[in-house]
Amino acid sequence: YILKIPYSIIDELYKKPFKRLLQPNSASKLNEIVDQIGFDFIYPPKIERILIKQKRGGIYPKEKDLVIHVKSIEPIQITNKPKEFENELDALSGVLVDQNYDGKIFNLTKAFFADEVKEKDDAFKIKLEEEKCGDKICIIYLDVLGNEKIEVVNKKDFK
Repeated sequence: YILKIPYSIIDELYKKPFKRLLQPNSASKLNEIVDQIGFDFIYPPKIERILIKQKRGGIYPKEKDLVIHVKSIEPIQITNKPKEFENELDALSGVLVDQNYDGKIFNLTKAFFADEVKEKDDAFKIKLEEEKCGDKICIIYLDVLGNEKIEVVNKKDFK
């Protein structure tokens, strides 16, 4: 009532229990039908990640990749019934990247679903070709609850 929520929404909320909407973590789930009434406030998840520069290898021995290694993601949940995750990396839905961020407008150049970047031992590694990246890179981490964390890194931050 404090937020001046329309009565039609409040009435609809009392008709059925609130069910959390989960974001897709693979391209195959992208167009699933969603029936949702109500919303949660968005809180950026806590992300632990490492930025690595590594040799590409193979037929490109001199080329390098910039690797974003997501070590953990913790969604912030303000609720009486928080969603439990068997593995904390299961909370990652995807990562969006602007490889040449101008500091003002996010221009999506790469999108990765969690199932595309999951490696053995539950490691999540996003690889970008160094030569295709500008000085600034904008990264948006999405959790399955619909929250996002945005960070801007410099190419020189990759060690």
